[in-house]
Amino acid sequence: MTRPYVKKLSFTLLDSITDKDPVVQEQVCSALCSLGESQPGETLCACEEYLRQHDKLAHPYRTKILRAMETILSSHIDELDKDTAVIAILLASNEMTRIKELDCDWQQAASSVLVAVGKRFINQVMEEVLSRFQPGILPHSSVLHTLASLSVSNAFGMVPFLPSILSTMLPMLGMAKQDALRVVFCCALQHFSESTLEYLANLDQAPDPTVRKDTFAADIFGAYDILFYHWLQSRDAKLRLAVVAALGPMSHLLPSEKLEEQLPKLLPAVLGLYKKHAETFQISKSLGQILEAAVSVGSRTLEVQLDALLVALHAQICVPVESSSPLVMSSQKEVLRCFTVLACCSPDRLLAFLLPRLDTNNERLRVGTLQILRHIINSAAAQMEVKKPFILSSMRLPLLDTNNKVKRAVVQVISAMAHHGYLEQPGGEVMVNYIVQQCALPPEEPEKPGPDGEDLAADSVRAVSIRTLYLVSTTVDRMNSVLWPYLLEFLTPVRFTAALTPLCRSLVHLALKRQEAGADAFLVQYNSNANLPSPFAMTTRLLVVSSNPYLGDGRGAASLRLLKVMHRNIHPLLGQRWETTMPVLLEYLDEHTEETLSLKEWEEKLLMFLRDTLAVVSDNTWICQLSQEMCKQLPSYNGTAQEKNFLYKCIGTTLGAASSKEVVRKHLRELLETARYQEEAEQEGLACCFGICAITHLEDTLAQLEDFVRSDVFRKSIGIFNIFKVIAKRLPSDQLISLLLTMFESLGDPDKNCSRASTVMINCLLKERGTVLLEKVPEIVSVLRAKLRDTQEEHVLPAAQHSVYLLASQHCEAVVSSLLGSPLPFDSHTCALWRALAVEPSLTTQVLELLLEKMSRDVPFKESRAFLLGSTADRVATLLPLAATCALYEVLSAPSSGTVVLELYPQLFVALLLRVSCTVGVQLPRNLQGKERRSTSPTKPARNLDPCSSAVDALQALLLRGGSQDVLRCMEQEGGWELLRTSARHEDGVAQLASSMAKYAGPRLPLVMKALVCTQSSVYEIQRVTTTAFLAELLSSNVVNDLMLLEPLLDNLTARLKDSSASVRRLVLRGLANIASGSPDKVRAHGPQLMTAMVSGLDDGDEPHSLVALEAMVGLARLLDLVEPWDLRLVLLHTTIRIRPFFDSEKVEFRTASIRLFGHLNKACHGNCEDVFLEQVVGGLVPLLLHLRDPQASVASACKFALCMCVPHLECAELAAAFHKYLQEGRSVHFGEFLNSTCKHLMHHFPDLLGRLVSTNLFYFKSSWDDVRASAPMFTGFLVLHAEPEQKPQVDLEQLIAALQLLLKDPVPGVREKAAETLGRLVKFA
Repeated sequence: MTRPYVKKLSFTLLDSITDKDPVVQEQVCSALCSLGESQPGETLCACEEYLRQHDKLAHPYRTKILRAMETILSSHIDELDKDTAVIAILLASNEMTRIKELDCDWQQAASSVLVAVGKRFINQVMEEVLSRFQPGILPHSSVLHTLASLSVSNAFGMVPFLPSILSTMLPMLGMAKQDALRVVFCCALQHFSESTLEYLANLDQAPDPTVRKDTFAADIFGAYDILFYHWLQSRDAKLRLAVVAALGPMSHLLPSEKLEEQLPKLLPAVLGLYKKHAETFQISKSLGQILEAAVSVGSRTLEVQLDALLVALHAQICVPVESSSPLVMSSQKEVLRCFTVLACCSPDRLLAFLLPRLDTNNERLRVGTLQILRHIINSAAAQMEVKKPFILSSMRLPLLDTNNKVKRAVVQVISAMAHHGYLEQPGGEVMVNYIVQQCALPPEEPEKPGPDGEDLAADSVRAVSIRTLYLVSTTVDRMNSVLWPYLLEFLTPVRFTAALTPLCRSLVHLALKRQEAGADAFLVQYNSNANLPSPFAMTTRLLVVSSNPYLGDGRGAASLRLLKVMHRNIHPLLGQRWETTMPVLLEYLDEHTEETLSLKEWEEKLLMFLRDTLAVVSDNTWICQLSQEMCKQLPSYNGTAQEKNFLYKCIGTTLGAASSKEVVRKHLRELLETARYQEEAEQEGLACCFGICAITHLEDTLAQLEDFVRSDVFRKSIGIFNIFKVIAKRLPSDQLISLLLTMFESLGDPDKNCSRASTVMINCLLKERGTVLLEKVPEIVSVLRAKLRDTQEEHVLPAAQHSVYLLASQHCEAVVSSLLGSPLPFDSHTCALWRALAVEPSLTTQVLELLLEKMSRDVPFKESRAFLLGSTADRVATLLPLAATCALYEVLSAPSSGTVVLELYPQLFVALLLRVSCTVGVQLPRNLQGKERRSTSPTKPARNLDPCSSAVDALQALLLRGGSQDVLRCMEQEGGWELLRTSARHEDGVAQLASSMAKYAGPRLPLVMKALVCTQSSVYEIQRVTTTAFLAELLSSNVVNDLMLLEPLLDNLTARLKDSSASVRRLVLRGLANIASGSPDKVRAHGPQLMTAMVSGLDDGDEPHSLVALEAMVGLARLLDLVEPWDLRLVLLHTTIRIRPFFDSEKVEFRTASIRLFGHLNKACHGNCEDVFLEQVVGGLVPLLLHLRDPQASVASACKFALCMCVPHLECAELAAAFHKYLQEGRSVHFGEFLNSTCKHLMHHFPDLLGRLVSTNLFYFKSSWDDVRASAPMFTGFLVLHAEPEQKPQVDLEQLIAALQLLLKDPVPGVREKAAETLGRLVKFA
């Protein structure tokens, strides 16, 4: 059974080797290798038979099969029997020599199979290969290639064959006329020579220790003669390189006298190749081998050739490099290796050649010479030891070079010198100085492109210098005495500011080493070295640069660490204190970044540290010296305002601690005399200094400031207006309106006295005679609006407002109707007139009730078609309700309306909420749309006229005026207002409003709810939806329980389950489920009622994707944990079966909700319903595991939850641990690893489930989701991987293989890839 089964699996995979996707091809090969892991012999035989049967299979695919065979052979060569090895050898030999033309990949793959077999069966391989390597007949090039590769992979096995091979090959060299074949001969000779050298170098391990170099000498020299004198002269560049590659290792096998004889010709010939080839790696490598061979035989010829060698090799290092490819870098290494050989045999002549070339001004020559010098300092240290002074003195001119490439090369040379003791010589400090100078280069300063087009930034020089300084300081122990305390000299000069961070880091390391060596070694002898900064200079410098701590790669922390470690050199009393205070500062810097650090707070912390330090020292002389040094350093910071400002503060702090008044006055006077007053930052710094100092030296500070301070006195004048009175006269009725109109005209009179008089007259007339003006109300309102529009006088508006108020007190409805007739959008003056109606409570009540009535009386919108052929109707707002809504906003905006708003709050709230709901998506009439766009009035409307937005604005005004500011703010923060305005999210906005009301306006809810319930039979579906959404959300809050509203709300909502609107029914279910959040303790009492409603919701309507059913699933998930177990048991099975089809719904919401509900059902029935539910758990495992790869994250998250809830039913601790490890929420799942682990435990504990799990996976082979479809075969493969062979009868292998064959034709490469992988695993059932 095994062989036919493995053959079937192999052939199924091999049929897919021609897949168009390279990744799938690779997976097919990988699956073949998996088969080979388990059944190597059978798989190799199957591959051989397939290739034999499919004679026409294209070369690229034959290549892949051969590569797979090579992999199997490499891993299992020790298990291979001789017969299978012979089959593989014959196949590979035939494939390799099948065509005469060269097909590198195909023939290389076949050759590799032979090489893999040859690691164990060398005799059998050689028998076959040598049968195709006959004397007098030119062999196939792949035969030569295979012999060469065999010599590399199995030198011990091959070298004994080489004398015979070489004797057969030698005559063939003369027969080879084609350059391509000659190249292969050269390659073979190169590898034969290399393997021979390896054999000779390890004779103690070789099978035949009697083999000697002389054995090969004659044949190698014969081959050398042809290669050097004939083939090297070829015009073919590839052949010339192949020849020179072979000559390198061959030179070691030539007889000594022959090598000495050939060197005068060989070396110039190899050097000559540099001029003919751009690619020089092989030339340089071979040259190095020849030089080593020459040195090993003590050649005298080398001395004669030395000058030519040095010139040619130097030119190779100095040649411009166009890329930094590995091959170019390798070539440079080989040239440097040649220099090492020459340095060891002729150091004097080498340096005599190199050192004068450092004086050239040519960039490439100087850089190249420096590279060579660095290399020989490292690689020929013993020979260079006595040459150190000469090498150091030769660096004089390179140190002055400003070219960045030269600088970088110089730094690298200095690094090598440091490791080998050069810098301890006289003149070594100059090198250290140079490194520090490069560390101080500005990072931003780029170098101009060089003549060869390369552009190296100065930062690269700086970066390599910084690394070098740190490495030399920390890893080269012999440099400690050179760098300490010398590096301290670079801390205070401004020109080294950019180098402070690396300097401080190096100094900290050096100081700690000195401390370990003892106190005497650590203490700095300032007197013996005048260039060292004093303790005061060092303290000032490090403290000031720390004030901007993240500049210069974090110099703040570096400076403070150095200050801390130098405490003993600064003052003997500081050590213990700084051990406590310094770490706090450093920790603060670690906790922040440049973006989060407050410089003000940081400076204050540093100044506090300084004050504390001064208090610990408590030595007036020391403090005065520190203040003097601080003043001395002030000019150093003229270019850095922030640091200079901080230094001023440090000076003030230090002077404040000084007890010598004379010193304080002296320094203050000098500061005043030298300050740069034209700079604002300087003024600020100086002021801070004096302010801090004045805390302890007030009189001295004031005395110094006496001549610098001036003060000005500002006086203000106040104007007073006089007011006079006018007495109104009684007029006959027929003249009243005429006088009023005249007075209205006078309101805008330029003479303010006249205008104010008119105002008083109008007020008197309206108070006493207004009752007779009913018919004239529209005219009066119109005149007032016109007057406001035409005049700019500020006093006119209050006058007009008062007039409208007086008129409305007597004719409220007429004034309201007249104002409602004003053009929309209301201009600012009309809005002001509306607000005038909110002055007096009784009038405000009338106005609001009238506006509510007018807003609700007319239909809110009319249906119209935007275009004659339009398929959808547009809803267009009606004018009167729109105008009334805008007016309500203005009245409610007036602060004086507050008392009335509180009384009418429920009616206003409900009316405006329903107005919002029925204007969502409603458009303005076209004439108003155009008017809004064309409006150029100087009194532009303050608000948007959009019907829904205007209603929302009015509702917001109501909440603000009604004392519900918290509701308003909460809605704003949560984006609730924007939700209310949008059709798609209106329900969410209503819910947010209800939630905010419950949280911040609970006492208002009983009356609001009562008003809302009355609207639940509205003819407008949207209003019923809004009402239901609001009431449903109230159940999320415990406030309904506190207000005794729970029972009425439940009954009211349950009654709406029969509403004709699916949206209403859906929201009813949401509300019932909300009890789980608002009143969880009441769920059990109402359990049957709630569960009945939810289960009926699952069966709502005939739609396959009913949103009511979705809401029911979500609601059930929330309620399950809270209901009585018995109530759950009654509906458990029905619910589980009903939601199962939703697992694979095309709609993400249904998949998410059903899977999450399944998890909650599992969670709720632990310990109660296992007998009913276990079967459902087993049935749900496959879909839940596969949907972890669902394209939607919410579904995958639901699966994680459901699986974690399912696993306790399976009573498997290992599986539970795996689920806990991989399925934590928020952690990304490595799906393959997790699935592998899961299948392992399933097959270990539930082996009988194999057939069922595989069958369920087969259903998902046709899934519409690519990742799920790819995961199903992977799941199957892992099950098979971990199943025991005896479980094989559970699986219909024919059906499974057929299904996987179909997947191998899937349009998605990833699916085909997983199908191929699983086929490879089926070898388990062989």
